[in-house]
Amino acid sequence: MKALWIYVIIGASAVTVGATAGIVAKRFMGATNTVYVGELEEFDIDKVMARYEANPNQEFTLAETVNIALEKYRRCENSYSVSKGSAKTIVNQTIRNYQIKNGNKYFEESISMSSMVSLANRMYQTGKASDVDCYYGKASSPETGNYPATPTTRTSEEYKEKMGRTLDEMFIYVITNQTVLKEGSSSKKTSTGYEITLSLNPNTSTYYYKQQMYNMSGLDALPVFEYVTLKYTLTSDLMLEHLSVDEKYKAAMVAQVDIVNALETDFYPNGELKIPQLDEHLEYKLKGE
Repeated sequence: MKALWIYVIIGASAVTVGATAGIVAKRFMGATNTVYVGELEEFDIDKVMARYEANPNQEFTLAETVNIALEKYRRCENSYSVSKGSAKTIVNQTIRNYQIKNGNKYFEESISMSSMVSLANRMYQTGKASDVDCYYGKASSPETGNYPATPTTRTSEEYKEKMGRTLDEMFIYVITNQTVLKEGSSSKKTSTGYEITLSLNPNTSTYYYKQQMYNMSGLDALPVFEYVTLKYTLTSDLMLEHLSVDEKYKAAMVAQVDIVNALETDFYPNGELKIPQLDEHLEYKLKGE
């Protein structure tokens, strides 16, 4: 019998893609677990960025505004982000994540720990559409991991099929004008920029995220999301500063459980941070801590 635990793979933010998807079905607890995804509208970030660069003061939808911020961050020569949070279910599980970009080199660390699970992953990628070296290890504390000396190397296609995105894509949720719900979404101007809250369609916006969790966690079926709320803090020129994630979903491994994720991420656009060697530890500290 499988041990009952859920390994939460975090998505730091929203992936900017268009997708066409149909119906995903899997046998689940003796019945068919059918998740309707439908068709997601195509989101052409290059066209949106061209409009923005031609006239930054014109009106954009909430989805367009957030995607502009995500793309500006992705285009930074150097950047890094730090995430801390928890997944609350039958036990409390800590979540930590680092993403670092140095030129054409990318790094990511994800650590998850509870009384039932102790997992840590480190990924290294050089160049877009290139192989990813994956080190699947164990967490020795909520913020440190022990990793094998030899990686499992996956092609870009293999990694994306398993994880829903490559390291250079950075973000996991699908944000389009279609996936952003009117109710619960808002934008507020602040003294330093903007605060944008997105209430997302819990089914379609999590298409790649569900794929990621299913493949990495050994779930009996795709997780089913109840809600997803993302709160972004942007500068006046639409650069990422902070993201708060609040989401709830059901996941099944032997038994079905409700899980609530709460995650805080600080972004450092144009910030330079050395990509660590396998035996080097990172400091998980949010702004203000």
